[in-house]
Amino acid sequence: DYIVIQNQSLVSTIYPNYPEILSRLNKIANNGRIGVYTLAKNKKQTLPEVLGFDEKKPIIENIITFETDYDHKVWEHVVISDKHAYEGKFSGITKSDMEFGLTFRKQNVKELTTNHRTLIISAYFLVDKPLKHCELVVSVEEEDKNIYYEVYNLQDLIKQTGKWYEKTIFLDLPKVKSHNNKIGVFIWNIKRSELYYDNFKVTIY
Repeated sequence: DYIVIQNQSLVSTIYPNYPEILSRLNKIANNGRIGVYTLAKNKKQTLPEVLGFDEKKPIIENIITFETDYDHKVWEHVVISDKHAYEGKFSGITKSDMEFGLTFRKQNVKELTTNHRTLIISAYFLVDKPLKHCELVVSVEEEDKNIYYEVYNLQDLIKQTGKWYEKTIFLDLPKVKSHNNKIGVFIWNIKRSELYYDNFKVTIY
């Protein structure tokens, strides 16, 4: 028997609520929108592999490690600290007097007009004191109007102080009509906490 699943449903609904689904799927084919699978038992694989991303070239792939120079055209509010580091000697920091922390912003992404796209955000986070209210925000604008907005409360992720937490987020982005568009991924430090992060990567397929 074959199982047919829309990529959008797998990313936005099924996987977040049932991550164990990855071990039960054996991919037969995936055309970028729909996947065909058979049942598997305890198969070790990642969500990008199940979606066929391991066979595709991303339209955007950008990482900031805080160890070397970075793309100043897309990364904003970059503040570097040597107090903590997941790898190397440095990490990024959102200080307690900053409303907005690290920001990734890309304009005029023509590929957003051709199809639904999948956004993958991966990073490591650490705090010295418990977060009060700090969010990771994803937004898509078209003709200067916001058409997509997703929020993740980082205080729900970071349970302990002094410990690095890895977070990977998969989001299905809407197809837009205009090349006058903008995608943003940013830290919104609403209650002015202090937050460290490292190896912050944004990928879009």
